[in-house]
Amino acid sequence: MKKVGIFSIVISLAIHASAGWSPIGFGIVGVGDGQFPESDDSVYGLNIGILHSELKAMRGLSVAGAVLSVREASGVSFSGLSSGADKTDGGLMQVAGLINVVKEHGEGVQIAGLCNNARNYTGAQMAFANVLEGPSNQGAQFGAINFATEGFSGLQVGAINMAGDAGGGDMAGVQVGAVNCVNGGFRGVQVGAFNYVNGNFSGVQIGAINVVASSDVMMLPILRVAF
Repeated sequence: MKKVGIFSIVISLAIHASAGWSPIGFGIVGVGDGQFPESDDSVYGLNIGILHSELKAMRGLSVAGAVLSVREASGVSFSGLSSGADKTDGGLMQVAGLINVVKEHGEGVQIAGLCNNARNYTGAQMAFANVLEGPSNQGAQFGAINFATEGFSGLQVGAINMAGDAGGGDMAGVQVGAVNCVNGGFRGVQVGAFNYVNGNFSGVQIGAINVVASSDVMMLPILRVAF
């Protein structure tokens, strides 16, 4: 059995190597001779960046002292300052001291000291400020400020929660915070001191002030129920 396992590993290494993948990578400053493999290559095992590591693709574990930049990624990344990826189709857990970014679309978990930003994302965000862009986002946001600029399905827990837009970006889910605002339509539950929905509303609002701009009774104290 051990021989079969070793043989499988060797075959896997050979296949990945022939496809332009390296089992290990490292970066000092991320440019020129300080990067191995070069930024147009890929790592499918362990990647370590002293300051800045930049890769075409990463599958596995990446640790960067300051900045990690990957076009396509899955696995786990740790960065002292920031971690950025264009796509995270295979699922990526990003942990950064300041900022995590997913530019196009992806799935996974983002944990940062300051801010998380993603577009068309499925997963969870935890930071002081969390931002989701694009018409298709679902998951959970936990932070002081949570903002889903367009469509969002899921949970927002924070001091200030905002979602949707007047152009058709709606929210379905739950908002729990001091201030909860949905600029489009909303279906779900809002719990907070001030709850606001600009578009069509179906669900429950619990708070000191509950506002639905499209309703005949625009403002209600304590409780609003509409289905």
